[in-house]
Amino acid sequence: MQVRRGSAAGQPVGRGSAPGQSGRPTRPGGAPQQARPGAEPTHPNLPPITVGPPGRGSQPPPAPPRRKSKAPWVFGGAVLVLVAGSLAVVGFVHPGVLVRDQLDADSVQHGVEQTLEDSYHLGTVESVTCPKGQLVVAGRGFDCQVTLEGGNKRVSVTVQDESGTYEVGYPR
Repeated sequence: MQVRRGSAAGQPVGRGSAPGQSGRPTRPGGAPQQARPGAEPTHPNLPPITVGPPGRGSQPPPAPPRRKSKAPWVFGGAVLVLVAGSLAVVGFVHPGVLVRDQLDADSVQHGVEQTLEDSYHLGTVESVTCPKGQLVVAGRGFDCQVTLEGGNKRVSVTVQDESGTYEVGYPR
């Protein structure tokens, strides 16, 4: 403790300050003032007082948001590619679910004409018209329109098997 000359005897004196002062600026009434952020210290040995926003206190800053994993998207994409590839093979490459074989209408018309002339010996066939887009399904049947020397007739055609073999009926 130091005693200062010229002061009342025996009274303590703060380091470099007058008796009764704490080294910080005071407001009227004796309450200490708080410094503004970034303000110069009021005393060379004391740090400035920093005041933060209300409610923050000395809490640590919030943690940054967690980065989400891309693994579910990668896994989902791989599954999607696998399913799409399987559907393509089952549906398009090997005729089945999505693609059905159809009879070629021109070939069927030529076959009906040959059968009527060569097998049934009906003379000259003037024209044969069969519907297009007939599916190759065993047991499925359809009619073709035929023009013979005796007029217009219908001929039934029945698909025999999945390879496209068909049977030509007699004109009626």
